[in-house]
Amino acid sequence: MLSISISDEQFEQILSIFKKAIREEMEAVSRLQWESKLLSPDEACNIFVPKISKVTLNRWTKEGWLCCQKIGGRVYYKRGDILNAGTSLKKYKSYENELLSKKA
Repeated sequence: MLSISISDEQFEQILSIFKKAIREEMEAVSRLQWESKLLSPDEACNIFVPKISKVTLNRWTKEGWLCCQKIGGRVYYKRGDILNAGTSLKKYKSYENELLSKKA
């Protein structure tokens, strides 16, 4: 049987590396879930600053600026797609991107 000895300091270093890796992976999963959250058209309109109308949201969807998901006859938008559109469209900013930039 193979036996390995490590000092307390080495153990703490290894533990720290594992904790960091786990934290980064959890943040990545959390970010992916946050961006993948489906929003109703009303919620999607409210993300933009200035707020957009449903007519504008539908037009942008038809023009290909946004992609929608249809589930059970209802239309939803992924939060990540809305945030990306907010950076593509110069006049509009997404409210959430604006909040994130203020925190930085």
